[in-house]
Amino acid sequence: MECVECQKDISVDMSMEYESVKDRVVYQVLNKEANRNSLRGRIYSDIGQGLVKVYAIHQKFDGYENEGNIPITHDIMKYYGYDMKEILEVAEENTPRIYPAVFAPLEQMLSETGMDGFANKKPDRKGLSVLSNSAGYRGAGALFYPGMQKKIAEHVGKNYYVLPSSLHEVLILPENPGISAEELEQKVRVINGETVSKAEFLSNKVMLYDREKEQLRIALPEIPDLQIEEKGGASR
Repeated sequence: MECVECQKDISVDMSMEYESVKDRVVYQVLNKEANRNSLRGRIYSDIGQGLVKVYAIHQKFDGYENEGNIPITHDIMKYYGYDMKEILEVAEENTPRIYPAVFAPLEQMLSETGMDGFANKKPDRKGLSVLSNSAGYRGAGALFYPGMQKKIAEHVGKNYYVLPSSLHEVLILPENPGISAEELEQKVRVINGETVSKAEFLSNKVMLYDREKEQLRIALPEIPDLQIEEKGGASR
């Protein structure tokens, strides 16, 4: 979750010097266009597919049950002298450690609590698996953990589609001759339009992982990624 409002009786180590925060720098994945307003002033990197990684400092609050993330802004970078290259590098190491990936069949994910790690079970009867993180919050970024895309391909044994469910998770579906990318993208657009708020919107674009090329790409690049129209500002 984003920066939690602190109360007077909460003990917080708010040192922002790089040596104090370098082991807690993490990233989350957002839709670039849908979050264009909230990205102003924030540090982020473009990862393609219309998505960006935004960077923050993970913070635990003594005496408070929640944890939070303090967004890294250009002002913070400048004031404390952070190096952009170092921020990107440590975030790649810290994020999978602080927010471990969770991958399991959809049916298992819905029926069990407190799941952790990479399940050995194959996809459910519909072929769907869920990828998120242990917090269940903005877990779609787990798709970009080092080696994760290749690991999923090895698990399912073939190319697979990535269906952008929300900022919190993505659905993984093995490629099947009986299912077209057009059909999947239409379903994603309908579900996003009916059930996903703008604050949790990731994308309408279905992605395809090519196992031989070890490459993740947009399945239908010629179709625009139409945004969810909803009252209110972009997600923060």
